[in-house]
Amino acid sequence: MDWQEAIKATHDSLALLGWRALGAVAVLFAGLVLAFASRPLIASLARRGFRSKAYRALPGIIWLAIAVLTLVLMLVVLGVAGPVIGFVVTIGVALGLFTDSFGGLRILVSRPFEIGDTIEIVDKKIEGMVVETTLVGTRLWARDGSQILVPNGMLFNNPIRNHSSPRSRGLLTFEFIVKPKGEITDLEKMVSAMIESTAGLDNSGFEISVTRIDPDAVTLKVRVATAPEVRERVASDFLKTANTQFEASGVAVRSLALLKR
Repeated sequence: MDWQEAIKATHDSLALLGWRALGAVAVLFAGLVLAFASRPLIASLARRGFRSKAYRALPGIIWLAIAVLTLVLMLVVLGVAGPVIGFVVTIGVALGLFTDSFGGLRILVSRPFEIGDTIEIVDKKIEGMVVETTLVGTRLWARDGSQILVPNGMLFNNPIRNHSSPRSRGLLTFEFIVKPKGEITDLEKMVSAMIESTAGLDNSGFEISVTRIDPDAVTLKVRVATAPEVRERVASDFLKTANTQFEASGVAVRSLALLKR
């Protein structure tokens, strides 16, 4: 009878393994469906028009989270306990990164502050002007001229006070109406190069958005930070640089303007 019991045990084990494999395939399929379903969310955020580093990284962050969740659930369904424990430990080590990424996503959606705003993290007594926001951290200019990189998890878990008013912000917002010679992406690269070549502009964190496309013109909105005390001079220099480089590149200029806040 021992061999009959062995056959029955083997049969039961194979049946269990088969059901677990089927469950893992179902989880994988659900993960693929979820990844596909996330595309409208990403497209909706992209339609906000921002070309910042944070938005460019957003699809990768969302799909990475879906992949991690799918893999963990597949391992659980397969009953592979050891790898699951090891994976959970790894996730625990990386928990700060995911917390910061979630905080960055919240900032991108709710926009409690903008580039150029002066904010204060009340409980931490950290204050400075926002010059860049990514999914992981936000960079501030402190009053003493130093720069502070604040994890978005800290911004997410602590109250924030926004001290900025329209007049006190060091944020410049420009509107360019031009007729590009090539692709719109080439036009955006040209404007990025202008920002990097203009003294006084913070070229590490800026936003370029396409707000309107007509048959004979494209409207761009450019947002970039500078020190409030040199705001007018830097704005004038940037407009001169833009006009000169557009003409040199054969881009027809309809309008270049600094928008009033």
